[in-house]
Amino acid sequence: VGETPTERLEFGEMRLVEADDSPQAVLIHADGGVEVDGEVIASLGTDGRMVQHHTGEIIIELDGDGNLRDGHGAVVATMADDGSLTVGDITMTIAADGMVLGTNPNGPPMKLEGATTDGQRRTAMLVLTALSLSPPHPVEPAAATP
Repeated sequence: VGETPTERLEFGEMRLVEADDSPQAVLIHADGGVEVDGEVIASLGTDGRMVQHHTGEIIIELDGDGNLRDGHGAVVATMADDGSLTVGDITMTIAADGMVLGTNPNGPPMKLEGATTDGQRRTAMLVLTALSLSPPHPVEPAAATP
């Protein structure tokens, strides 16, 4: 039997940055907020879910067996206790220095700052995966028609 999601995620003040000293960063806050370009775009819950800030729709969810499921329930990756993530034949890990290894070789190298536990590394990998599945900027809810 797998662990419950509440035992798998830990929050803290963390930053996912491009390792080439780009000023842009994805901030993960101790309250579970996920911020991009100065705006909170999503919230992480102790239930293992990352939800879109304005709509509350599930972006991604970590289940008790280590499966990452998209908002439609499809398994998009599996995650180990140490935060390493497997998508198909590719495994991504976070090295001791915070470098994210195994990502797209054509993309910028990524680094995680501020994570000190496996639970925080799992949280960062969940956020990184979610951002690869959805646009990184907030989507305002549609206005109600009168």
